[in-house]
Amino acid sequence: IVNQSYRQTWYLSTFAENRFQFGKLSITPGVRIENIWQSVRETVNAGSFQTGEPLSDDTVYNFVPLFGLGAEYAFTPEIAAYGNVSQAYRPPIFSQAVPTSPNTVVDGNLQESFVVNYEVGFRGNPKSWLTWDTSFFVVDNSDLIGTSTTDNGNITVIQNAGRAVTYGWDLSTEVDLVGLADQIFNPKDPVSKDSKDLIRHSNWVDTYGSLSVYTALTLMDAKFLSGQNSGKTPQYSPDYLFRVGAVYNWRDRIKVALMGNFVGSSYADDTNTAQRFIPAYNVWDLTVEAKVYKDYVSIIGGVNNVFDNLYYARIRPDGIDPAMPRNWYVGAKVEF
Repeated sequence: IVNQSYRQTWYLSTFAENRFQFGKLSITPGVRIENIWQSVRETVNAGSFQTGEPLSDDTVYNFVPLFGLGAEYAFTPEIAAYGNVSQAYRPPIFSQAVPTSPNTVVDGNLQESFVVNYEVGFRGNPKSWLTWDTSFFVVDNSDLIGTSTTDNGNITVIQNAGRAVTYGWDLSTEVDLVGLADQIFNPKDPVSKDSKDLIRHSNWVDTYGSLSVYTALTLMDAKFLSGQNSGKTPQYSPDYLFRVGAVYNWRDRIKVALMGNFVGSSYADDTNTAQRFIPAYNVWDLTVEAKVYKDYVSIIGGVNNVFDNLYYARIRPDGIDPAMPRNWYVGAKVEF
């Protein structure tokens, strides 16, 4: 055994929100109180033994109050504008608060990363077969937890790296092709020339199921505005995220989904060093779910990384962490 430690997390949160309705306008304030205790007690660390450093035995506590405010205005029952401002945070994780690697050190008193999210957008469901949503957002991250390297890259320093701001745009759409075909090729006819009542044809979605095609695009521009990495890109901040897929759903009894994720290139450190560069990659997943006994028992299964792409999305201080090759799973789900 080279490294052995006992780690423990206690988490306590309190959350409350309320929606106030004023005609077409709704306003929703919220508050959340976060408490996290993280403890690490090492029993074996070969690197510390070699350097003569004591084993880690430490507890880190984070207390953070968070506030949020959301609003929505419905122009019509199908189209609405919305906006929100919300606070978030990210506490140091085990490996950051109490690192166990002899080549990783913490610079000073590491604080939680504090975030303010701003968003404004529009969404609509003009047809039963069409849904869309678009928004602009800003993520203001202060005391961002990041890494840099010293000693010619041999030592990784975990630190509050400064303030970073991300500007972005989201666009998502979903079209049910069966529902669209039903409206075009299976229209409802009036009972008579002057009647507003319609002759009810069988609904193709109810008969054949739905086949929804969806896309979700996020474009981002993230930069440090202060700190020693000012002007550089925060770690794991690609320029784009693109998701595309198709979902077949037959009466909520059988669901089959093929989903693709395309991720732009990024860096695994805040100093944007060449050896921490992560190339763009894509991965496809297939999932299946079928109810076999009423609404209680379902069989589930899937294949992750269908095309067995070779890629990595994370780089650790000790090297590249390769992503999983093609893998599959099968199981059962019971709901009651």
